[in-house]
Amino acid sequence: MATRIISHPDQEKRVKHAMAAGMGNFGRAVETDWKRDAVVAGGHRSTNPDGPVGGTFRRSILSVAYLDGQPLDRPSDDNGQAAPAYQGHAAECGVFIGSNCGYGLFVEAGTNKMAARPALIPAIHKNQEQGPKLVEAGMKAYLKGSAL
Repeated sequence: MATRIISHPDQEKRVKHAMAAGMGNFGRAVETDWKRDAVVAGGHRSTNPDGPVGGTFRRSILSVAYLDGQPLDRPSDDNGQAAPAYQGHAAECGVFIGSNCGYGLFVEAGTNKMAARPALIPAIHKNQEQGPKLVEAGMKAYLKGSAL
């Protein structure tokens, strides 16, 4: 006896959307931990070797889930502009976790004048084991709320 699987475009779209929603759930977990541990207090100098980093670093941290190159759930920026289309390779779904400030990499990796203050990599490691469960929870939440 053979099993025949018939693909339905609407169902495929729902599954892809659910997967992107699940990846977005993982991204938000990493974003939350990164923001919690990110260096934010300090003066006006972000390169102060003996003190904390100042600026708006925590507010610049964000995660965006993408589906077919378009942002799934990112709100518009402060100017009301919609999130841009993803310019990377043409993956069907994915998640971006990063910072849009100019000095985020220097805070994470350090410079010759400032020690590294990593928070992103520890946040990813913290959520790595529970990543599949976070993706699954996000998928279930999406599928529960979507029309059948």
